[in-house]
Amino acid sequence: MWTPCAAGAAEAAAPAREGARVVATDVTESPGCRRLDVASEKDWAELAADLREAYGEVHGLVNNAGVTWRARIDDVRPEDMARVHAVNVIGPLLGIQHLAPLMPPDSSIVNVGSSAALTGHCPVAHRAGKWALRGLSHCWRRPRPTGSWAGARPRAVAAAYRRLITSAPETVRTEPAGPTAPCKIKRQTWIGLRPG
Repeated sequence: MWTPCAAGAAEAAAPAREGARVVATDVTESPGCRRLDVASEKDWAELAADLREAYGEVHGLVNNAGVTWRARIDDVRPEDMARVHAVNVIGPLLGIQHLAPLMPPDSSIVNVGSSAALTGHCPVAHRAGKWALRGLSHCWRRPRPTGSWAGARPRAVAAAYRRLITSAPETVRTEPAGPTAPCKIKRQTWIGLRPG
């Protein structure tokens, strides 16, 4: 399960090439993508029901949808914050709530964040949303979910330098942000979660 199709098309194609069934979504319907407004609980509920009927299980969820708003703290309005958080925070929360119950043991949830959750970054709505997404990922740490939620393992990715945390620190893969990155990373910060 991959959100959204447009931004994550290349990433979604990789597991498909390896034989995985990938259901890609986007806010607009397009060839190869199912329409899903990540901020809509109704859309997530319908998707979960369709996935349960078609496949029975979901082995992974990549919450990759995100929007930004460039206003600084003295200019941002509450409605700007609400709009950005609906996609960047509420969307992943709804995805987790609706799809985690379909996940068997050793399934994965990847929340694609940003270095904005690790460093100084001025656009308030975007930064606060990425900090919240990071916090949402960490909420899984202790106590671990039980029952139908027990199978999924959360991950967090800081997209600016694509640091993916797997099961232990020695398996961290890091790529430098490059000259176009908005912030210089002075140190790397553990943002993922160890399963178990």
